[in-house]
Amino acid sequence: MVLTAGSAVECAPALQLLVDLCGSYPPERASVITGVPARTIRDLAREFASRKPASIRIGFGVDRWYYSDYTARAVANLVVATGNIGVPGGGISVHDGTYPPPLDQRGFRSPGGREAATLDVVSLVSAIEHGTPYPVKALWISAANMFNQTAANRRRVMSSIVPQLELIVVVDHFMTDTAEAADIVLPACTIFERLDLVPGMFLQLQQKAVEPEGESKSDFDILAGLARRMGLDAYFDRNPEEYLREMLATDHPLLAGITLERLQREHAVFLNRPQEPYVSFRDRQFHTPSGRIEIYKEELIPYGAELPRYREPVEASPENPLYRRFPLVLLFSHSKHRIHSTFANMPMIKKIEPEPVVEIHPADARRRGIAPDQLVRVHNDRGSVALRCRFNPDLRAGVVVISEGSWVKDFPGGDPYSLTHEQVSPTSENYAFYDNLVEVDPVQTTR
Repeated sequence: MVLTAGSAVECAPALQLLVDLCGSYPPERASVITGVPARTIRDLAREFASRKPASIRIGFGVDRWYYSDYTARAVANLVVATGNIGVPGGGISVHDGTYPPPLDQRGFRSPGGREAATLDVVSLVSAIEHGTPYPVKALWISAANMFNQTAANRRRVMSSIVPQLELIVVVDHFMTDTAEAADIVLPACTIFERLDLVPGMFLQLQQKAVEPEGESKSDFDILAGLARRMGLDAYFDRNPEEYLREMLATDHPLLAGITLERLQREHAVFLNRPQEPYVSFRDRQFHTPSGRIEIYKEELIPYGAELPRYREPVEASPENPLYRRFPLVLLFSHSKHRIHSTFANMPMIKKIEPEPVVEIHPADARRRGIAPDQLVRVHNDRGSVALRCRFNPDLRAGVVVISEGSWVKDFPGGDPYSLTHEQVSPTSENYAFYDNLVEVDPVQTTR
């Protein structure tokens, strides 16, 4: 007990509160929620707690649910409780153990010392539609097929939000879904026609092999030309090679001895990594107000999220009244033949993947009178899409999967990116692309 404002308040350590919360979810209850046998849950818990070191690698799929931050915090707390933070082989990030290249990009990213304002996609949609936090009247889109799938409920975005923009400029190699909605399309040259630096566990110099085709230009040259016409040429007073030299001119030991001349000779150079692997939080320095691991977050009490307790999906749940009409959960997988929408228009890729499909469990298909390879309609109240179905017995019954990234023009009718809802969690501010309910109906007989 502690006294505050003259009154006694019962308190408990944050870790004890977490233990008490976990105690309300015995394996049998967790089994009902997850479908995982209680014995499997117990065995995995004992093994994870007893093995040292141990880690749980969170992928981006977890992020695509309404309560994704609850899941991430729960996993982080599990790793903390078992002593696997700040040790080699522990952690939760797929990037643990990697050294990020410490390039000095201040002069390039913040010309004149001025930082650009930034908006995430959720805030950008709000800025266009409602003028908050400030109005956005134009978009300059480069290196992104933004109107393909970046925002949820594409149908509403394209019909109600995009028309509010006064100008859309797209810089790209191809007439993508986004380029087709632009007022102006500027041709970008390819990676073979411009100088650049590719960072990773190494640094690779991307050297220009040929001159740009036709009137195409690099993004740098396009922006430099625009800056000159706006009287801002002082911010582009160097060429790309000079900027790369500046980025490499740092006294950081990881970049010691790595110069532009060396990269020109060797093409790719590994960073000067220590023999000992990088370990996040080895020094136990945490970027929190207290400087400690904060299991319990008082500022999240208004949302009932002070601890990462279980929440039913905001839409994709049997508890949702919509479930009676749309009893299938829609997920989006990643094709091994493309990176999001990149390469989706390549003829060679289309030979391998001629058309988009929806994967469905055979039992779900039989209940709906659907045959393999049949044209079906995936739909909910937000939109619909027609595409071929493919049976996949490895799927969990009640789940259907569409591979994300296909261009809208590749679908016989509609698009799957209009099936996603726009509800945004106040604690994560992210679209829930996997938290959606749909139904699948047959359209016609098999070919």
